[in-house]
Formats: sequence, C-alpha cells, structure tokens
Amino acid sequence: MTPKVVLQRIGLALLCLTVLQLLVWRFYPSTQAAVAPTSILLQAPSFVSIAKAQDLGIFSTISDEAGIAAYTQSSPIVLNSVRNQFRTIEDETADYIVGSVAVKDYPESEDVHIYLHKDGWILAYYLAAEPTGKIFDWLDFEANSSQSITTKLEKVITMVEGAANVPFTQVSYYDFRNPDATHLTLIAESTEGGCVEGDNFFDLNIPGSHTVYERSWFIGGHGGAKFRLNNTEISKSGRDENKQGTLLPSQLMPDRLHHVTINLDGLCSFVHGGLALVYKEQ
Repeated sequence: MTPKVVLQRIGLALLCLTVLQLLVWRFYPSTQAAVAPTSILLQAPSFVSIAKAQDLGIFSTISDEAGIAAYTQSSPIVLNSVRNQFRTIEDETADYIVGSVAVKDYPESEDVHIYLHKDGWILAYYLAAEPTGKIFDWLDFEANSSQSITTKLEKVITMVEGAANVPFTQVSYYDFRNPDATHLTLIAESTEGGCVEGDNFFDLNIPGSHTVYERSWFIGGHGGAKFRLNNTEISKSGRDENKQGTLLPSQLMPDRLHHVTINLDGLCSFVHGGLALVYKEQ
C-alpha cells in the first residue's frame, strides 16, 4: 500500500469520526427511556405576506402578541361550522375568527390562540411571554408510552380541521419572537410510572456555532416531579400540575456537556420533563 493511499484512508477515517462526533454532539440525548429529540424546521407563514389589505390589521396584532406558532392551509372552511370550538372569540369578520380554543383534557390555562380563515388557513399559537416548552403534549407522550413527542398546537389544529370536516394537512412551525430562528428541538424524558426514583435523564451539548434564542424547560405529570439541570434543582411540580420556564444562557452554555434529570417527587405515577430549544443552525 502506497503512502498516498494510507493517507487517503486515514483522512477518510478521520472524516467519518468527525461526522459521528457531530451527530452525537448535537441535541441527541444519552438516556435509557427518552425518545430521540424532535427537530422542527421553523419558517414564516406565507399567508402574512399575501394577506389582503383588510386583513393586515389583524396580522399586525398577531405578529405583536404571538410567540411559538404552528400553521397550515387546508381546504376552504365554513366558519360557522367550527365557531362553537372557540372558548372565547376576540375578533371576528366574515373572513376570519380569532380566539382561544381548549386543548382536550387540559385546563383553561393551556388554551391555544387560533386564527382561522375561510380560505383554510389555521394558525395556532401561544403568547410571546409564554415559554416555548408550553407546547409539549405530555398527555399524548404518556398515552403513547413515550414513543413520540407531539405538541398541543398541532393537536388543536387537527381538532379544528376535524370539526370543519376538511382533510388533515401537514403542519409547519414559526417563532414570531425570533424570525431568524431556523429550528426548534424538543427533548423529553419520563419516569414511565412506578414508585422508584430512577435515572431518568438525558445529556446534551449545544454546538457553539448555533445561535440559541430560547432555552425553555417543561415538567409535570400525574405525580410530583423534579427537574434538575447539572445536579441543581430548577423546579418541581405538584400532582397533575404542569410548569414551564426559561433558562439563562449561563445555565446552558454551549460546548459543554449538560445533564438533565427528571425524577418522581413523592407520588408513584407518570411524570415527564424536558427542554425546548429555539435556535439558528449555522
């Protein structure tokens, strides 16, 4: 084997090792029970740019008050057919309805804001002041034995489409607070029931090349739960209580390995927790 071939093979091996390190280095958790992180592409909804003049006022209001959002365009919708799905209506015309819709089996504090247009546009969002981690659908996470990570925003959109008797369409996401953000990653862990406080954890290392706009945590479940970051307790929840909040950049520095632990706090039951990261991937 010539020296040139040897160098080529060494270079290829190093390249493969680097790629593998990058895959592990990103948000993938090292854990026994959690599913792989859900990475979501963020992109601005096109209907804002093509809105009719009479709709610009409501879009301006939504852009000012909305935070994390999900949206889709289905078939044309008869607004009266879904009007009863709204718990409250904030604005209404012949073309659209804006209000709040309950999330099935969640308290009123989890209601999702909805913009619904007769042309089929559906925009679901939480307010800008609310952490992105609020979108995590822990009831679905429990019902599916932690096999997937879904959101309350998509759940409500699906419900509205069902009430309108239109086909389900693919949902996209956008963060109105951070228009330059390109990705949202959700990472979750659960106890999966039982009374033994085990090692329910994941590790992550955020690449320094990424611009992180928000680091939010979520925790809750049927029993009390504790959320710890690097062995420091960040929060704990009571029975059937969900909590969300944000972390400071100094608490989740890039290019460092961080350890997140979710544990029971006194009651034998399913509890969950995790992180939601909004960032721009370089």
